[in-house]
Amino acid sequence: ILVSLISACITFFVLYKLFMMLSGNFYATYAAMIFFTLSDELIIAANKPLKESFAVMLIISSLYFFIKGVKYYDRKSIWISALTGSMLALSVDHVIFLLPAFVLSYIFFNRDKIDLKKFHFPNLKYAAIPFVITLLVYSSWLGAKAYQYSQDESYPAGLEGAPLFAKDFGIVDLLNPVYFKGYDPGLPHGFNTRIRHYAFGLGYMFNIEPFGIPRGLDLTTMRYLLFPRHIVYMILIYLPLALIAAYAVLNILRESIKTKKIYQNANLYLILIFLIFIFPLTQKVSSPRYIYADYPILYYFIGLGFFMLLKKMKRLKLYSSALPLSIILLLILVPFWHYYNNNLVIFAKKVTKSMNTAEFIKNNLGKDKAIMAQPGYVYDLIYLTPNRALGLPPFSKDLMHFIDHYDVDYIVFGRYFTSSKYFYSKESIEYIKNNPQKFRLMKTSKEDYSKFSNPQSSGATDEVYVYKVIR
Repeated sequence: ILVSLISACITFFVLYKLFMMLSGNFYATYAAMIFFTLSDELIIAANKPLKESFAVMLIISSLYFFIKGVKYYDRKSIWISALTGSMLALSVDHVIFLLPAFVLSYIFFNRDKIDLKKFHFPNLKYAAIPFVITLLVYSSWLGAKAYQYSQDESYPAGLEGAPLFAKDFGIVDLLNPVYFKGYDPGLPHGFNTRIRHYAFGLGYMFNIEPFGIPRGLDLTTMRYLLFPRHIVYMILIYLPLALIAAYAVLNILRESIKTKKIYQNANLYLILIFLIFIFPLTQKVSSPRYIYADYPILYYFIGLGFFMLLKKMKRLKLYSSALPLSIILLLILVPFWHYYNNNLVIFAKKVTKSMNTAEFIKNNLGKDKAIMAQPGYVYDLIYLTPNRALGLPPFSKDLMHFIDHYDVDYIVFGRYFTSSKYFYSKESIEYIKNNPQKFRLMKTSKEDYSKFSNPQSSGATDEVYVYKVIR
């Protein structure tokens, strides 16, 4: 969690430097930083032991130092960009979106303009350093995965470390394991054509404090998550913000078409970068956290839209007046935020799923016992117990083979991830329940998730089952 928090702080300062270097527009940058600070999703990311906040920091830093390097022929920045890009390559597969971003950055901002007709690419040998090094590091990582997959007939490359038959892999499987045949069928791959999916992903990008819209809204949760005040927020705050951002983007496109300007066109560049990093949203399996790198760019468009409107109305002085007012409002918000969130993140008690189950495992199972857990519980059990844990495979026909292969002693699964919402590994779970001669129920743990789930939702409580493998 501390790494996530520090990463968010670093991102704030690097982002400010990036926007100011690109646009020189303090008003748009200041507004973007305000929205970045109040972003509900980014606040959550900064308080979770997940890699998203760290990955966003690496993406923004790598782009900033790369552009600074090619724009001012700063070799030190080039090497820093290569370093952060390499770190990203070892952290997340989203590095594949950084590579085309490097190319765009070189085309738009190299100190000397490139000439495609004359095949003239000034400073290319230095500009190519971050691209080549990042690509080599990522290729090495893919090579390491390929080596691991080829060494055995199976590998825990499935959902949350569920084993699957990985030896006959392809390049697409290396890039994204969801394409493996043995991956959980509850998580399909391919492009998503549902408009609601895109509305959900884009809509939550606007979510800011203290006007937050509840997460997890759908037709079944609206009755206890959605209140009249949220409708008011949507109409009076988020709809105008969306229109202002759209106004800015349309003006950028209109001006770019009119002038036919690409070189040093920072606003057009940010639109293209936004489109690159929004790609994960086009997939059937997606999440708001997959597109966190695009959140600051959207906030910049909102700030730029405000600037364009006030400039058109000749009211830019209002922007100057709004600066001290916004600072005062943020200072007023601090005590209210502390009142409702009165726990310092680095000292707060860690609350996760299946804590009672983990306590039972620590007290009653040996540390050397291997556990096969349903996706949804694996990471929590790894965090809370000293035992080796891997995911429960989705297909019953493979279950006994993987149990023997990985010398599994116990199976863990729960009601929430079986019948309440996600339905992970349901076929294998039914097999376990229906074969008492092979599996014996040892413990049923009652779990309470009301501290981080709505008390009225089906996910507020859970029952987690521990089965012993009979040999």
